[in-house]
Order: sequence, then structure tokens, then C-alpha cells
Amino acid sequence: MKPKFIILIATLLILAVLASIILSNFTVYKTQIFNRATLFPGGSKNINNNCLKTEAIITAKPIHSGDLIVMLSNPVNLEHPAYAGIKDRQITVPVFAYLVHHEKYGYYLIDSGCEESYVGNPYGPMKGLLVSKVVPQTLLNPDNAIEKQLSDVLDEINGVFFTHLHFDHTSGLPALPCGLDYFAGKNEQSFNIKWLLEANHFKNYDVIYQFDFESNDAQELSVGKAIDVFGDYSFWAISTSGHSKGHVSYLVNTSDHPVLIAGDACITNKNLEKGVGSGTSSGDRETDQNTVEKIKEFIDSHSEIEVWPGHDYPKGFVVVGN
Repeated sequence: MKPKFIILIATLLILAVLASIILSNFTVYKTQIFNRATLFPGGSKNINNNCLKTEAIITAKPIHSGDLIVMLSNPVNLEHPAYAGIKDRQITVPVFAYLVHHEKYGYYLIDSGCEESYVGNPYGPMKGLLVSKVVPQTLLNPDNAIEKQLSDVLDEINGVFFTHLHFDHTSGLPALPCGLDYFAGKNEQSFNIKWLLEANHFKNYDVIYQFDFESNDAQELSVGKAIDVFGDYSFWAISTSGHSKGHVSYLVNTSDHPVLIAGDACITNKNLEKGVGSGTSSGDRETDQNTVEKIKEFIDSHSEIEVWPGHDYPKGFVVVGN
């Protein structure tokens, strides 16, 4: 056998082994389909005909935990006619987690904020050759680390509902208690590529319960397909794909007024006001645009709903950690 052929075969074998190692570790967590009867027993389905009313007591609070340095074209599609003539520039946008408390099921987070390893390190625990090239830098004041802001209830948190699994929405996980229940939309993924892009947010024993909006649990609301998570109309998971494939927004019917925690389906207040989807951060701009238009139509017909964008301050709200 010729030496060149031997070298070629050896090279191909090495590449195959490397590819196997990398691809076998594409995600580090396990997944299961969400089943309300198992996770939140006792709820009653179809208790009324109004998705904005509930008899349950539930609260929601936004928590500002860190900031991202991005270009304007990241959260906003500058190619949309509404932004004609606007030049791209560097901006800073806030990162949020949201603390939800249900009278029966206790404390949960929506998204996770940032934990203290991001103080002084714009990439926190993330490792890999591609991290500094594809991940926006995070700025974090020590007092705004999610574990500091949740110190009074940290051990009482039961789980995290993710709008999606982009790294800026999972960056608080290392500081949260182990063994929490995690929830996200079906087909949503947090990529982990060994040696190249390792977030180190999830652990290999973590389980994400996925909302299947094609299942019997899903109902058709005017804003999109939705699942009544607790079974009492207090907390809805709504399919709002586009920014990411399995993106989910959450409608929380607090005693004051309904709150739509939009996530990156509406990244800023301007996205919603102008009806413009996200830009370079979007996985599918056409679907993203359709989703933001549908949300805008829903909000315009229900003025009582307050919208909390993914990376902007809720209007008229004093944000914890700001």
C-alpha cells in the first residue's frame, strides 16, 4: 500500500472520529414531551371561554440581569421599510429573567438572566474556539447577578420556562439549584459543539419538557396555538416561532392585568410599535415578521395586555436590578 494512500486513510479516520465526538455531543440535556397531567395535576381544562381570565392567583416580575453588546441590526430587521435610511450601529440591550409565582405551584422563572461568572468575563463559563466570534459580549454588574437578586427565593424555584434556548436566555442556569424542571418549545435546541462552542449552561442530567403545539393539549388562540400550562387559564405557553424554530411567548394573567412575556418574538418596544421582526439574530425572518404582526394585532385588540419585550424595559415599569 502506498504511503500517500495510508496517510489519506489515516486522515479520513481521524476526521471521522472527530466528527463523531463533536456531533454526538450536539446537546447535553435530555428531552420529553410536556404532559400537564403528570407535571401539574389538578388543573381543569376549558374552565371558561376567555384566555385572559382566571380565578387563580399568579404574579410576574421582570428582573434586569445583565446587558448585551450587539449591533442594531441584531434585534431589528433594518431591511424592513419602516427602518429605511437607518444606519447600523452598536447598541446595548438589557437581559431579563421573569419571576413567576403561582399560588398552587410556587415559583418559576421565565428565562434565566445571567449568573456571576459573567462579571468581568463577557462569556461567563462558555468555552470554545468560536465563542468570541459568534456570541455577543455580556456586561454584568455584580449586584445584578441572578443569584443575588433571587437570594430570598432561590431554593424555592421549581423550574424555568424558556422563551427559547439562545445562550443569552440560558446564561443564569449554572447559579440555579440542580434538578429543576425546564420547559421549551418543541424543536428548540441549545447547541453544544465540543471544543468549538460549549456553553456549559445545561448539565447532562437536565431534562427539558417540550411544548408540542400540535398535540391535544394545544388550543387555537387568535395570537397562535397555545397550551394552558397549569390548567387554570393563568399561564399560557404560546407558539411564536420565527426568531427561533421553537420560540415560545408566555401570557400571564396576573390580578392587575394580563402580561405577555414576548421573549425575542418582540425584542424591543420598537419592534412591536413598528411591527418589525428581528434582524440578524432571527432564524427565519419571514416567519419572524408574520409572528410579530400577529402579536401586534392581538395586542391592538386587547389593550389591557401589557407586553414585556425580550430585550427592552417594560413601559412604565420599575425594573428590579436596573
